[in-house]
Amino acid sequence: TPGTRLGDVVESILDDDAAAVSIWGIKAARPLTSFSTRVAAGEDPLISGIVNAAKKHDEEGFVAHEAMMVLQDVGGGGFMGGAENGVVVDRWKPAVVEAVLEIIEHRLELYGPPAEGEVAPTYPSVPLAARPGTLLLANRDVWERLDQNLRLRVRTTLARLARSAGNAAAIAQDARRDADDEDLERELADQRDELRGVLTSAAQSLIEIAGFESRPALATAARNVAELLKSA
Repeated sequence: TPGTRLGDVVESILDDDAAAVSIWGIKAARPLTSFSTRVAAGEDPLISGIVNAAKKHDEEGFVAHEAMMVLQDVGGGGFMGGAENGVVVDRWKPAVVEAVLEIIEHRLELYGPPAEGEVAPTYPSVPLAARPGTLLLANRDVWERLDQNLRLRVRTTLARLARSAGNAAAIAQDARRDADDEDLERELADQRDELRGVLTSAAQSLIEIAGFESRPALATAARNVAELLKSA
């Protein structure tokens, strides 16, 4: 069918070795995934293609950001296919959540201490690329369609993201205090602020989720950790 042929073309663009080309595959995949019942079955090659593109081009954070924007849009919106029903949507939104988690989990592996001879922390390119994904994970309509195992994975991943970004922000702040060069000091301050933004986004999503589950203690803990690390 014409749609299938178009999907094949988009798949090939998604897999391109050039990030500047692959990102256009992500943009083109957005309207196609909104009409696909294959997402619900976990069989949509465009969703997996988006995930693989973000992971393949992890040194180009703008690709991951575009992937998260599309997945947030697709997962948080309404199913646009002609066969919308509860069963399709119940399966479709969790499939998109799993895609978001896979990208975040991959990017978590890119956080770490400063490389040898460096003072700045190691972290993924464009760390705030995670923000659209964290917003989707705290979408109440999405959350209510997740099973307990997937909910646990969401909470765990968000906690890891908050911790990793918070630790990296603290490293950048400590290095900024010791910097004896104005340009380096400004660069480290920018890094600190961007990483604190990731921390805040992850913590806010945990707070929202705690509200869904009537867990005030979890919400308070997430809020306190975020405030503590932001003020470090």
